[in-house]
Amino acid sequence: MSGSTSVRVGLTLAWAAALVGFLRFWELTNLVPPLAGWACVYLVGYAATVAVFEGPAALRRRAEVGRLAVWAGLIVAVLVGTLLVPTVQARAAIVRTTLFVRVIDTVVPLWVTARAGVLLWKGATRVLVLGGFAATFLLALWGLMARMPGQSFRGAPPALTAAQQEVRAQLAADVRALATDIGPRHYRQPAALADAAAYIERAFRAAGREVASQPFVVSGQSFRNLEVVIPGTVRPAEIVVVGAHYDTAEGTPGADDNASGVAVLLALARAWQGMAFARTVKLVAFANEEPPFFDTDGMGSRIYAARAAERGERIVGMVSRSRPSATSATSRAARRIRRRSASSIRAWGTSSGSSATSRPGRW
Repeated sequence: MSGSTSVRVGLTLAWAAALVGFLRFWELTNLVPPLAGWACVYLVGYAATVAVFEGPAALRRRAEVGRLAVWAGLIVAVLVGTLLVPTVQARAAIVRTTLFVRVIDTVVPLWVTARAGVLLWKGATRVLVLGGFAATFLLALWGLMARMPGQSFRGAPPALTAAQQEVRAQLAADVRALATDIGPRHYRQPAALADAAAYIERAFRAAGREVASQPFVVSGQSFRNLEVVIPGTVRPAEIVVVGAHYDTAEGTPGADDNASGVAVLLALARAWQGMAFARTVKLVAFANEEPPFFDTDGMGSRIYAARAAERGERIVGMVSRSRPSATSATSRAARRIRRRSASSIRAWGTSSGSSATSRPGRW
């Protein structure tokens, strides 16, 4: 084995740090999925490791050339495949093949990291290093992507108040209306999708809100987002968006994904009646968040964001209400709406009965 112990240790630590960086910034692969950026970066990193550890001549060895060629060929094949076949049919859903680029962008970095450990060490030390890589990956995965702040509620919840019971009943009614009465609602069932939009619009108006319908066209078909604006009283140019999508994946009633999120959105519209906020708050129901529009320019949220950028709007925060589960956890959701909306109101602004500048809010 070539290379001093200090070089091996340094390269090993560099690969461990690269694993952490990969998880910390993994979402970059979502921004430019056609590039397979992480896979390419890791291949270059592996080639550099071989050159530093064994000398540039080692890159000309048949084994290393073949290994790099196989990995590079796999990346190129997937990228070309996504261009030639942009979508595939998976059961009742249409899936964009850029999903496979993300798979490559995850598998190749992990495989290359393991290969670097095999290159740098032998025997029992190799086993320890590979185990260290695995431990680093799992710890970083938990710390950067899985761990949630705060503590989960434990124990029996207290009984609902009368107001909370009313919220629970309305949450359940909204979910039933969307998931049971209307059912699957997507681009292949435009009448149902239009019924869902009409239901949401009526519910917003019943809560005393003015609703702006924002139509857009994708592949010759018309869709619309629905927006309610609660003007800010202290910093109105700063906008917080609270959003949920009302379309479903094909073949599903979309009770949890995402009638429950829409139900929470409507409950907030009701709970915030008569409230004023430091910043402008926008409640938005989006269309086209599910395949085949997911992660494309046809997504309702992406179109909404593009139009907001064109208008020069300053969106300082976004809260996505996706799959809060308004079925078995309806009671907990009712409490959250009452308690968290109250605490959010205190953080964002003031009640209409107070001076608009007495509690300017933090958010």
